[in-house]
Amino acid sequence: MKFLSKLGSIIGKVTAIATGIAPLFPQYNKETGKVVDTLNGIASVVMNAEVIGQVLNLPGADKLKGVTPLVAQILLSSDMMAGKKINDPILFKAGAEKIASGIADVLNSIKDDEIKEESIQ
Repeated sequence: MKFLSKLGSIIGKVTAIATGIAPLFPQYNKETGKVVDTLNGIASVVMNAEVIGQVLNLPGADKLKGVTPLVAQILLSSDMMAGKKINDPILFKAGAEKIASGIADVLNSIKDDEIKEESIQ
């Protein structure tokens, strides 16, 4: 079983999505509500998509389709994009999709025995 699948399965069984993922990958600064760590924020929404996808029995393509706008929003709120305007929305969306897919690949490259059910409860 891949890392994301195992993580999603465990979180889906053990706890609510919002409380299950947040401690693993803190993504928001309480004072400002801004994304503090872009990679952790993206990893968090990718993991949320996996959990939701498992609950709804969605294929990977649908999970990617659902998570891409969330990844795009994180990117838009990052320092890298601050004050910049998108000239080519189609290219931006394609890039956000590649980043989401890449983060999922990175997470799936982790040995599935790295996630333990007791560490999520």
